[in-house]
Amino acid sequence: MGRCSTKPFFGCILILVTFAEVALGLPGDHRGDIQVPFEVQGRKYSSLDSMLHGEVGWRNWYEDHLRSWKGQPADIDVMVEGGRDNSLADLQESRDFLQDFFPAAGRPRRRGLDLGAGVGRVVKGVLMNFVRTVDLVDITPAFLHSAQGLLHGLNLEGKYVEASLRDVRLPREAYDLICVQWVLMYLSDRDIVRLLRQAGLALKPNGVLYIKENFNYNEPGAVDVRDAKITRPQWYWESLFDRADLRVLKVARQQQWP
Repeated sequence: MGRCSTKPFFGCILILVTFAEVALGLPGDHRGDIQVPFEVQGRKYSSLDSMLHGEVGWRNWYEDHLRSWKGQPADIDVMVEGGRDNSLADLQESRDFLQDFFPAAGRPRRRGLDLGAGVGRVVKGVLMNFVRTVDLVDITPAFLHSAQGLLHGLNLEGKYVEASLRDVRLPREAYDLICVQWVLMYLSDRDIVRLLRQAGLALKPNGVLYIKENFNYNEPGAVDVRDAKITRPQWYWESLFDRADLRVLKVARQQQWP
């Protein structure tokens, strides 16, 4: 749902992962926060989550993010910086990245899920090329209503679920393809691990989880207090995937972006 940054010290990374099947049923990660110092507005913290869940207050951070998105129009031009031209380039690169994992013959039997689906841009432009039906989850009712219009006649059996990614509950082994694009930047490390582990368990055997996120070249990361989002380095994402018991299958950096 979020936006890809076009600043030179940021990039976009495409990652395909699957469930590692090493910790089935374990109730959460117990390794503690990733201990990397963060400095935000002149104050230093031992880790990102110590800032969000401690003095800054994760509740305020998350509510700021929700207010920001609920005030936006339900339009593709809002979903991607640069509008429709950049959106088309983004969708094409995602299709190219996924196509080798999804032979066309199997499409009628596949089901997908988009977490943070927004107005359905990625569902229509990417996911429905590989699966027949997609369930959409988003916290903004206006976005889901717009998605229903965009996908009318195409996604006949899909569900449109209004829910926060912090609170959503997913069925076990229900999906061949799950997409999480440009929304993890708004979550804390703990919430990301919780969501990704749940998504891994929601995959069918041989199912995959497609993640597209901003990353930065700086150490350790960047915290945007105004927009309530966090840009993490690639190694930091890989650490979070490991904590969520996910195994990386493929990684690429987005190329078709001005």
